[in-house]
Amino acid sequence: MEFLFILNVIFCGSFGLSMAIFGIHFVFSNKRLTSSSPIVVIVWLLIPIGFGIIWAMICLTTLFHTPEKDEFLRKTYLKRYPGKLEDLTYFGPYFYPNGSLDWKPCLGIAGCSLLMSVSSLTMIFCGIKCYNRINNLVRSTSQSSHHRSLHSQFLTALIVETLVPVFLMHIPAAVAYIASFLNISSEIAGNIITMTIALYPAVDPLPTIFIISSYRNAVLRFIANRLKQFSCVQKALESMTKTVASEANETGVL
Repeated sequence: MEFLFILNVIFCGSFGLSMAIFGIHFVFSNKRLTSSSPIVVIVWLLIPIGFGIIWAMICLTTLFHTPEKDEFLRKTYLKRYPGKLEDLTYFGPYFYPNGSLDWKPCLGIAGCSLLMSVSSLTMIFCGIKCYNRINNLVRSTSQSSHHRSLHSQFLTALIVETLVPVFLMHIPAAVAYIASFLNISSEIAGNIITMTIALYPAVDPLPTIFIISSYRNAVLRFIANRLKQFSCVQKALESMTKTVASEANETGVL
């Protein structure tokens, strides 16, 4: 049980850390902020760790389990899924435990929402600056059409990379917080958040891979080569099968 509790705390901290990484990812596109000295770079890299620690502390101090939450789980969750409450570990808000508003989870959700807002605003601010810079570079550059096309692809990839965490992380978390505050309990919303969190690491690199032509062509060539090898193997097996069948027929005739 203690081990599961530690894993749950680590998971909460990792979620907060990932929120900060989104913003830091865009901050590193600004050389003025990140290239002045190694110390500055280290400080920027420590910010996500600080976000994760703060997020975990918020969960530990405001969203921990209480007798009211345990009773709520007994009446709802454990009726549908057999098990013991002692085998569960969780963090979450329960705004109306006794019919009245409990301010402690409100403060916890407000803190988590503040951290999410900092991440979102950083992404939007740096994303707009990157968009304007790349867009101006595409318009004013005197380089070849290949370079213009490459800059346009980077611009498109930047926009999509901004939208991926928004739709897979920020919006699902915001919907869950709002629903719980309105006393709307939905198991589906919790399952969706779990799935989107798991999907994000796999989906995040896809815009760069498939929008940037060099990466896309390399991936397509790799897949084509593997299909050719598979096709060659399949043809060889068919040829061997035909040879064996013909030899068997000849043996039967003789």
